[in-house]
Amino acid sequence: MILESLRIALRHFRRRPMRSLLVLQGITWGVGLAVFFPALIDGSRQNALEKASELGVDRVVIEADPTGRRMTLEDYEAVRVALGDEIRAIAAARLVGAQISRDGNAGETDPFLFAETTSDFPASRSYAVAKGQFPSTPPSASGALPAAIDPSLAEELFGDVSAIGETLRLRLWNHEEDTDEATGPWRTIEIVGEMSRRTKEALGINDLGLETDHELAGMAKDLLRSIGIISDDSDWKQTDRILYLPMGALAGADAPIDEIEFRADPLEIDRLSEKAQLVLADRGVVPLAITNLSFRTIMSSEIDRYEILNVALFTTVLIMGAFMIANITLFTVMERFREVAIRRVEGATRRDIVLQFLFEGLFLCLIGGLLGVPLGLLLAKGRAWLDPGTLMTVRLPLGRAALAVGLATLSGVLATILPALRASRIEPVEALRHE
Repeated sequence: MILESLRIALRHFRRRPMRSLLVLQGITWGVGLAVFFPALIDGSRQNALEKASELGVDRVVIEADPTGRRMTLEDYEAVRVALGDEIRAIAAARLVGAQISRDGNAGETDPFLFAETTSDFPASRSYAVAKGQFPSTPPSASGALPAAIDPSLAEELFGDVSAIGETLRLRLWNHEEDTDEATGPWRTIEIVGEMSRRTKEALGINDLGLETDHELAGMAKDLLRSIGIISDDSDWKQTDRILYLPMGALAGADAPIDEIEFRADPLEIDRLSEKAQLVLADRGVVPLAITNLSFRTIMSSEIDRYEILNVALFTTVLIMGAFMIANITLFTVMERFREVAIRRVEGATRRDIVLQFLFEGLFLCLIGGLLGVPLGLLLAKGRAWLDPGTLMTVRLPLGRAALAVGLATLSGVLATILPALRASRIEPVEALRHE
């Protein structure tokens, strides 16, 4: 008779699908809300820690407020000493505008094409050298300047031939003169290293963790730029056409630097960033620290408070769904007096009737819960898509999903106990007499 009760419960569910779907809504939305938060937040946290270097969440870039004193190599050394072994790598960078010539044909290039850096620059950006070596110290005044080159620029200048050992001629723009032409003395550059080719995803992420090709990235960058968080000079790191020279090779060791950046444990980034800023502030620099904004948000303890709200919403919606199931089941019992009476006449016991209605409640909530899992994932994916940051991603929280579906199913069983007991008390003769 248990199998018969199960069969009848399934038949009743198929017979009135619209009513069943309406009853399922409370359970479905409850499970969807329970899955949404961990799928988005826990998934993004896990993604950030697993891909820390690729997404830049282990990196801090510090610039000086343009209205104050600019940073120097002495400031970089002070920060490097203060942070010591707490960091994985630290480097300084300076952008240099210049004109290059190859085979006697001079042509102007992008003014941010050349970057003077310290030797740890590749390690600070998780950007490996594919061939040769990264230039570390400038040569003597009469020698050629060593340089590393990005792969796209190497192909543009030298084609399929290896750039190692190739030379270029370079001269600086004289910014004191009102001219668009480079007028400084010509210097010789020798390519000693080729950088590895970065993925499209890596080139599409800026220091703030914004995906530059995202539909909302432009709006986000304009907003951040309007409040002084980023400058227009930060896009050079999203190109694949840079020549890297030793620090001081062109502009001189005493010239200001544009940025200091370092890598560290992602969970220590905020603390070390504040420490570095205090060092610079004590030296008279007004520092502007740039980190991955999304990472700071998702790792903040403040966001855990939303999980409490999420649990409260899940519980509330689940209770409302259980009440709806109880009411609908009670109404169904009143409608099905004849059916229950006939089953009793055919030999079904009160226990069989109880099981029939309990199975119906179980099916409703189980199906509602299973539908709620993809609903929660869909909502999380929609939220992740709206975020121009690269950290937001969605992962199925198997444990939380299973718990939510289990609780939803249990609530359905509990909600149908009273209606099921009432149905089991129906006397066949009395019910058929009313019919």
